[in-house]
Formats: sequence, structure tokens, C-alpha cells
Amino acid sequence: MNRLSRILLFIVSLIGMLTSFAAFFILVPLGEITVFLGEIYEKVPELNYYFAGFTALIFMGFLCIFVLAFAYPRKTGFIIYKKSTGEIKISKNAVNSMILSSFSHLINADNIRLKVIYRKNTIKHIKITVYNRFLEKIPTLSGDIQNSVKEAVEKIMEIPSGNVEILISHKELRRRKEKRVV
Repeated sequence: MNRLSRILLFIVSLIGMLTSFAAFFILVPLGEITVFLGEIYEKVPELNYYFAGFTALIFMGFLCIFVLAFAYPRKTGFIIYKKSTGEIKISKNAVNSMILSSFSHLINADNIRLKVIYRKNTIKHIKITVYNRFLEKIPTLSGDIQNSVKEAVEKIMEIPSGNVEILISHKELRRRKEKRVV
């Protein structure tokens, strides 16, 4: 969640809380102001409690959004190391390109898709999907790719890495959004 999202959540939740707070003080004595609602209040005297409970529920919902706007952890595009001499920031894009280049000497793939799941300052999971029509010795090749990626991440970047998953596909990887021709 970036800074603009946090500010917008803060503003929306603040407006929502103020509106529900004002609605509580407007709706409850409304039966005394208008004749029509006064007649309804005489028939159903607990209607004030329903209005009060409803506005309190709305207030609590906006209060939860308000708290989540500040409690939700910030996502950064960097892996941050704190050393005695200062902070070191490594871009996640740099890590991704390093992972792709670590096995480029092993395979000439037509299409590669990379997904890296980060947890704090470590890499939890790396999923590499390779599409190529002409592959030989797939188990050996995938083992070599896994070893080179794991070595590159741990030795070059000095980032603890989790498991490396390789999916070698003969089918073409399709984009998520395909254009429909009519």
C-alpha cells in the first residue's frame, strides 16, 4: 500500500466517521422534529435504538478502516539491510534481473515468466516458468537452473532464499488479458 492509498483511506474513513457521528445525533431526535417520523416513533418506540445501533455500527466500520490505514505494513520496492555503517537498499527489480541472468547461459528460452515472493529481507519462493519447444534433458536442465539461481541469490546478492520452483512448458504462455476480435 503506497502513501497515496494510505492518505485516501485516512480521508475516507475520517469523513465516514464524522458522517456517522453526525447521523447519530441527527437521526435519534428526528422524531421530535418531523410530524411523520413522530407518528412512526409513537408506534415503534424502539426505532431510536435501531437508528443508534445502525449509526454506531457504521462508525465502528469506518474506525476499523481508519486503524487499518496505519496498521497495514508498507510494501517497498527494496530489500533493506541495516549494517553498522548504514542501510543498504537492493532493488527488487535488480534481484529479478539477476535471477533471470543467472540461468541465461543454460537456456535460450522463447518466453520466461518469473515470480518472486519476498518476506521481509529474504526470498521465500522463486517460481520460474519457461516456455521452449526444443528442450532436451529436462530434469538435468531444471536442476541446473535451480542450482544456478540459488547460488546467485545466496552468493552474489547475499540474500537467504527459499525454494526454487521450475516449470518447463511446451505450451505457449498466454497473457492474462487477451484481446477479443469480433
